[in-house]
Amino acid sequence: MSTTAPPVPATVDELLDPAWLTAALGLRFPGVEVTSATLGPVTQRVSTNVRFRIETSGELPSGLPPTLCGKGYFSEQGRAVPAVGAIEAQFYRELAPASGLHAQHGAGRHDRCRDQEACGHHSGKKDHLNAHQSASQMKP
Repeated sequence: MSTTAPPVPATVDELLDPAWLTAALGLRFPGVEVTSATLGPVTQRVSTNVRFRIETSGELPSGLPPTLCGKGYFSEQGRAVPAVGAIEAQFYRELAPASGLHAQHGAGRHDRCRDQEACGHHSGKKDHLNAHQSASQMKP
């Protein structure tokens, strides 16, 4: 098991790559092996929110739902302003906890998407996997 976050994906295809998902999810769910990811709805603004469903080689670990949401700067417009992601991650890491706002939390990874609008098309409680990985790895 690696304790090093994989490189941030540059494309939706990289985000949905089972090897990348295995490495990223394995940080929180050791031993998980993603065998496939099926693309769902995509919302594209400056950032891109990608809903998808994973399948694993065994049962899903406790706390890992099969439907996830990734967020990244995959569009031409988003790639022009990649620093926005670092600023957003810094906000969630440093300011949101003390603000009293009902917002995602975690060390850069939005471990639970509490704000159902934040990920686009939620229809229930879904995990929100931030493609930026860990804010602790980002320099503001």
